[in-house]
Amino acid sequence: MSCIDSKQLEKVIELAVAINRLAKCFSEMLEDRNTCLDGFKRAFRIIGHELRDPQEILGDLERFIRSRHLYESSYISSDPVLLKARLSSLYRSFGVIEKEEMADHISVELEFLSLLLAKIFVTSIRGDDNVCVMSLKAARIMIMDHLSTWITSFKEITGPSKASEVLEILDILLSRTRDILKIGDVLSAANSP
Repeated sequence: MSCIDSKQLEKVIELAVAINRLAKCFSEMLEDRNTCLDGFKRAFRIIGHELRDPQEILGDLERFIRSRHLYESSYISSDPVLLKARLSSLYRSFGVIEKEEMADHISVELEFLSLLLAKIFVTSIRGDDNVCVMSLKAARIMIMDHLSTWITSFKEITGPSKASEVLEILDILLSRTRDILKIGDVLSAANSP
């Protein structure tokens, strides 16, 4: 028995790679731009849209690269230290250690989600349902409790711009990820007696 439908495995790894590469769009390092552009190509292929000019989108995104808007803590009313501690704890439970001040940065959260998707892929193939279900639960937390909740607010700040298109693409990919993983269904089944 696999923890996700084997027909969905290829889609899971495609999403993992696209999300990982799109995370580089929010990096301050210029050498990550080509990886970001590859992420656009993959994302547009997954969502079935025609590729727009990614250079134009990147140019508009640049003004947000060093802003507080790339941190989840700038959108919450609760304690940012507690938020970062919860994220760091979740990361460490999967062997990931990040710079503490970066725990809630969008690129770190997206890269962690892509790691979880890759782990779901590998553990499904190996038949390691316990680790797969743990990874599904963590993916659910990242999507439902973190990324989805503040990407919408970030889109409002960017207004109608090319930068908001990147966030819209991420929203679509997160929605596809939820659908493919059937996160609610799998977790309900895993928690039932």
